[in-house]
Amino acid sequence: MRHFIKVFCIALAMLIASCGETTPPPPGSESNPLCTTKIDSTVPAWVKQSFTCIEAFMSGTDIIIKTKSLPPYKSYYYGEGNPMFEPIPAGQTPNLQNKIVAQNFQFTISSKPVVNATTTRTMQGPIGVAVNSVVFFNNLNADLVPLVQEFIAFDAGNAHPTRAGIYHYHVEPIKITNNDAKLVGVLRDGFPVYGQKDEDGTVPGNLDSAHGHKHVTTFFPNGIYHYHITPVDPY
Repeated sequence: MRHFIKVFCIALAMLIASCGETTPPPPGSESNPLCTTKIDSTVPAWVKQSFTCIEAFMSGTDIIIKTKSLPPYKSYYYGEGNPMFEPIPAGQTPNLQNKIVAQNFQFTISSKPVVNATTTRTMQGPIGVAVNSVVFFNNLNADLVPLVQEFIAFDAGNAHPTRAGIYHYHVEPIKITNNDAKLVGVLRDGFPVYGQKDEDGTVPGNLDSAHGHKHVTTFFPNGIYHYHITPVDPY
């Protein structure tokens, strides 16, 4: 994923426990028996209508998202003998030592993000979460250098796990979006991520250095700054 994200200020708030409701995911959106979706009724519609395999509730004006980062589709990295295993795609060379391990990530996402005039480098590790609960990493590998050898190890979902078992995306998550305008997820700064195209089917030509811009979308009729997946670094 991208190397830069907009900085925003989040007021610290005490975590408020809420009674959640289980929201059944859209038919066919998941096949992982470990996947459960529990989204509170007070969470914004763009989360309730798009995200699966997560737990989400509100804490003040912040959206709390919890995820195990388990892909809801088959992957080589679940390991042989696991019902979610499938062979690595032809032409790929897997990292034999790395296997998917359930995580316990919690994201605090502002429901009212503010664009700052400056940008900042993203941290290593999870920088956001996709609509299928898998976390995003930036465009650098564990050695803090641009992705090169990693591509050959990606599974059919265009992702792979770390040595610690954190399954994640660096680039276009093709099980969610494939050169289209779908909502892909959200980054820690509160701004959503969309596919390579705008909703009118065109490729945006006015992206900034963070590969984002602001305009109206179906989920945000008043307009919102958002990122787009791109085929080039920082992806």
